[in-house]
Amino acid sequence: MRSRRGFRALPPGPRPPRTPDDPARVIEDKIKECVRRSGHPRPGSRILVAMSGGKDSFAVAFGLKRLRGGYGWEVEGAHVAPTVDGKKISAWDVVEEQAKILEIHAYLLEPESDVLELKEEMNARKVCYACRTLRRIELGQLAEEKGFDYIALGHTLDDAAATVILSLLTGAERLKLLWYTGTWRGGPRLIRPLVRCPEAVTKALAEELKVDTVMTEDVCPYAGGLRDEVEEFLDRLEREWIPHVKGNVVGTALRTLRGRQCH
Repeated sequence: MRSRRGFRALPPGPRPPRTPDDPARVIEDKIKECVRRSGHPRPGSRILVAMSGGKDSFAVAFGLKRLRGGYGWEVEGAHVAPTVDGKKISAWDVVEEQAKILEIHAYLLEPESDVLELKEEMNARKVCYACRTLRRIELGQLAEEKGFDYIALGHTLDDAAATVILSLLTGAERLKLLWYTGTWRGGPRLIRPLVRCPEAVTKALAEELKVDTVMTEDVCPYAGGLRDEVEEFLDRLEREWIPHVKGNVVGTALRTLRGRQCH
């Protein structure tokens, strides 16, 4: 098939996604890349992994645990189970089992505040924003109390690409890009070790290890929205038209922001 200009056009139609041959090795390599490019986590650090019960946060904990001998890291996990409109939103049973598989200690955090009440106090537009804020507060307090140097989050390349597109669609004042590290309210440093790792790799790891995971939609009635639409759109583009579109989006954003601070 040729376009009007005579160039060969890509035929539409699904392309089967490539499954990593060794997802564990890819995850290790991506975390090493994070250390090499950002300098974090530093050797000998104590790292608290925010574990949701999903495949991405499991992969972060898995990779950090596998590499801890070489870097001297101490790795533990924490699961925040908030209350939303009087209903507990929790995947603790899954997180507890994941922690046993990884042989790490995990904390269960159950905030007293209801997310809907916090939403009203913050005058937040979305429940998800208030919930994310509450989770960060709980994780930050625990990290400070227990002496952790980092809070590790399970963001992937897919999340980073969606964040860039969302900042464009919503008319943000500046282009938003998830970087390897960040800060929040002056607490322990945030670290995203797999923010340049495709979600397909974390999925392959969970399938290979046959570990139980949950999706946000499985436990939270407020899940969904524009971010999910953007992620599905990028997934379809990657399957049918541009194999590395998510990396392209993030790469272009990085070049645009070069010389500036990424948040």
